[in-house]
Amino acid sequence: MASSTDPQRDVRIPRETVNDDVVTVQSWSVAHGSKVTSGQSVADIETSKSVIEVEAESDGYLHHLFAAGSEVPIGAVIGRVEAQPPSDETGVSSTAAGDAADVASDTKISRKAQVLIEKHGLDAAIFHGRGLVRERDVRDWMNNNESGATEGDGTSAAKPTTQATQPLAAPIPVQDDHVPNKPQYSGKGLLGDARASASDRGTSLFVLVWNYFWRNWFLGNLVKIAPRGVIKVLHRWRGVKMGPDCFIDPTAILETAYPENITMGKDVRVTVGCIIMTHIKAPHHLRETGIMPAVVKPVVLEDHCFIGVNSVIMPGVTVGRCSVVTSGSVVMTNVPPYTMVTGNPAKVVKKFPCPDGESSSG
Repeated sequence: MASSTDPQRDVRIPRETVNDDVVTVQSWSVAHGSKVTSGQSVADIETSKSVIEVEAESDGYLHHLFAAGSEVPIGAVIGRVEAQPPSDETGVSSTAAGDAADVASDTKISRKAQVLIEKHGLDAAIFHGRGLVRERDVRDWMNNNESGATEGDGTSAAKPTTQATQPLAAPIPVQDDHVPNKPQYSGKGLLGDARASASDRGTSLFVLVWNYFWRNWFLGNLVKIAPRGVIKVLHRWRGVKMGPDCFIDPTAILETAYPENITMGKDVRVTVGCIIMTHIKAPHHLRETGIMPAVVKPVVLEDHCFIGVNSVIMPGVTVGRCSVVTSGSVVMTNVPPYTMVTGNPAKVVKKFPCPDGESSSG
């Protein structure tokens, strides 16, 4: 039995929008204590741009940790799928209930802004009536009220005056270049980028260049014109691990930088225009500031799975045994065995019957 901290049983807020620090639990699709199945939508989450669905990743009983209307940070666990029905009636912890109560007020403070406020010993009341307060709003206030805060542990910070507690006007736009302590991108050029990539891989620049020429350029282009039987051999030379009887269309792109992170079982079919990614490398500035860290995670396609035309498999995904990814799907989470998924992001739309002795939950 999985423990209560098993990530497969956590209902966690995904990062759908780069600029969001916090999102709102708009509503729960499944009542607290109700039984859920893997892949079932359990909550609607409101981001700055859209409303997304969050799914359970295992079978069990849903335990709400935050009430509908709560504002929570990206990556937070808002619920858990437990082996037994939860004993409490509401499921919302006292901390979560407090967060939900905060939503009723006029002011919401992002996670980074709260850290900055506490660091400098500021009173959050100075931002009353501002709506969502972000880190930049706090820095703007500090720049305009230099006597109100002192860098350090906050022990010498002055308390805000009565006038400062009045609702503030909309923040004055500032150029990003003027934000204090913000790392600046100075440019790396082609050679600098190559050296950074070699450092990330823990290898030399020479090995990186040879790897790019041999696996990415030469073999990658040869795959596009090679006969069917030779395509599999070329991909194995590139580093892709593959079982027997697999089919890979010549137009499919199987990871250019880390092909060794792809593992296929037997009798797997990857069709026209598919893209399988095992890494995401954002621009230098986004990585260096932590906005979008680099991602390198393996992809596993288990026995007999089918990847439809123009589908995209994202890093870290396992497509289960005998599963079907329909055409044009973008797969961002694991696909359970014996299921069909479709859409962007892909969701389970059908479950296939399992042979005796096998489980659809993997």
